[in-house]
Amino acid sequence: MCYIDIYGFAFGNHLLGMSRGSVKDIYRQEMFGVRVKLEAENIFHGMGFHIGETVLKDGMMTYMHTHDFFELFLIEEGEVRHYINGGQSVMRKGDIYFVRPEDEHCFQRGNCKKAQFVNMAFSDTIFQKAEEMANLCFDTKRNADRMEIHLPPRMELAVQSKMAFLARDKTSLTLLTRQDLVISILLDCLLILHSQENYEESVPEWLQKACQRMRQNQNYLNGLETFIEIAGKSQEHLTRCMKKYYHVTPTEYINRIRLEQTTILLETTDDSILDIMLECGFNNVSHFNQLFKKNYGLTPSRYRALNHSVINPA
Repeated sequence: MCYIDIYGFAFGNHLLGMSRGSVKDIYRQEMFGVRVKLEAENIFHGMGFHIGETVLKDGMMTYMHTHDFFELFLIEEGEVRHYINGGQSVMRKGDIYFVRPEDEHCFQRGNCKKAQFVNMAFSDTIFQKAEEMANLCFDTKRNADRMEIHLPPRMELAVQSKMAFLARDKTSLTLLTRQDLVISILLDCLLILHSQENYEESVPEWLQKACQRMRQNQNYLNGLETFIEIAGKSQEHLTRCMKKYYHVTPTEYINRIRLEQTTILLETTDDSILDIMLECGFNNVSHFNQLFKKNYGLTPSRYRALNHSVINPA
C-alpha cells in the first residue's frame, strides 16, 4: 500500500484502516473505545496549516474522526466516498469539500482502482484572513451537504496546481509565502461556495450577458468604458450590481479575466512574461505582478514553472 499521509503522523499511524461495511458500521467505528479527534497543536507545528496527499487503494479507508480546525480536500484522481455527520456523498476528480471544526467524517475509496486526494488543514486565523479578503461573513453552521464545491473548469487546474505544489514542495518557499498561497486557495474556494449558496438569487439577465460579452478578447482589452457601454447602465449602477452578485468591482472583474488569460498563455506558450502581460491588457509591470501574486499566490514566473511541472511531470 502506497500513500502519503495528510497530517504527518495522523493518517499513517492512526486513521487509515482496511474496513469495509455498511454506512451504519462505518459510523460505529471507534478506535481504542473512543472516536479519533485531531488537534491543531499536534498537526500545524506553529505554521497555522498542514497540507499533504493521500492515496487509497484495496478497500482502504480512514477511521471516523473529528478535528478542531478547518479543512479542504480536493479529489485529484478516482472516486472517494465521503461520510460526514451521518450522511454520505460520492466525490470525483475536481470536487472540493469544505470541512468545519467538529464535523465527524471519514473517506473511503469509491468505484475505482485508486483514489487520490490532497488535503489542506488550516487554522481559524487563516480562515478569518480569507473571509476578510473576500469581504464575506461565512456561515459555518450551514448543513454539511452544502459544503461541496464544484470548481469551474477554468479554475480547476489553477487550484489543483497550487494545492499539489504545497503538498509536494516543503522547502523552496518561505513560511509567509506558503501561508499566502493557502489563503489564496481558500479565498477561491470561499467565493465559489458563496456563489453556489446564493445561486437562487438570480443574477439579472443584462448583467450575465454583459459579463459574458466582456470575456470576448477585444472587450476585456478595452476595459471599463466598454463594460459600461455593453451593460447599458451607469457606472454607479453597474458597480453596485457587480458587488452584489459577483463581489467585485467592474475593474476587478476585468482584471480577473485578463489574469485568467495570462495563466493560459503562461501554461501553453513560450512567450515572454512581458509580451503576455501586454497582450492581455496590462501595461504596468509592477501592477501586473502585484495583481497576479494577490490572485494566485505566486509570481508569474513561479506559476509558469509550477504548472509545467504539474502538467508535464519529469
